[in-house]
Amino acid sequence: WVAGAAAALAALALASPWVAAQAARHTADAFWQARLQHAQAVGPVGALAAACALACVLLGLHACWSARRRSAALVACALAATVSWTGAAWPWWGAVLQGPVRDLARQAAAHPQPLVQWRLHQPSAAFYAGTVAPRRAPRPGELALARADRVAELPPPQREALDVIGSAGGFVLVLQR
Repeated sequence: WVAGAAAALAALALASPWVAAQAARHTADAFWQARLQHAQAVGPVGALAAACALACVLLGLHACWSARRRSAALVACALAATVSWTGAAWPWWGAVLQGPVRDLARQAAAHPQPLVQWRLHQPSAAFYAGTVAPRRAPRPGELALARADRVAELPPPQREALDVIGSAGGFVLVLQR
C-alpha cells in the first residue's frame, strides 16, 4: 500500500499540467480559466517528477518481491514521492498560481507610480513590488493590480480611463489616467 500510494502521489505530481488543463476546461469562471490556462505557459512539471514516479514504481516492485529489504525500499519509495512534490510539483504550482502576480508586481516596481490593489487581495504583490500596495481604487497617476475579468466588467468611461501596462494569468496591471 505504501508503494502504491507513493507511486500515485508521484504520478499525480507529473500529471499536474493535465489536471490544470482539465480544470480550466470544466470551469465557467473566466478568471480561473485564465489562471489555469496559464499552466500551459509554465510548461510541464519536469523530469524530476517523472524520475521519482519511476523510482517509486521500481522500488515498490522491489519491496513486493524482496522480503530482506522491504522496509528500506518502502522508505525510499516514500522519499521519492516526497521529492517529486517538493522538488517539482509544488514549485510548478507556485509558478502557475503565484507567477502572474509576481511578474506584474515586479513590472510595477520598474515604474515610478505608486501601486494599489484594486478589488483584489494579493499580499505578495507588495512583497514582489518592494513597496506598500494598499487595497483601494486607483487615483489618477497610480498603477493598479486587478483581476482582468473585473476590469473588463467596468463601464466604458471608467475602463477607457485605464492604460493596460501588462497582463498575465488572469491579472492586469493598469495605469489610471
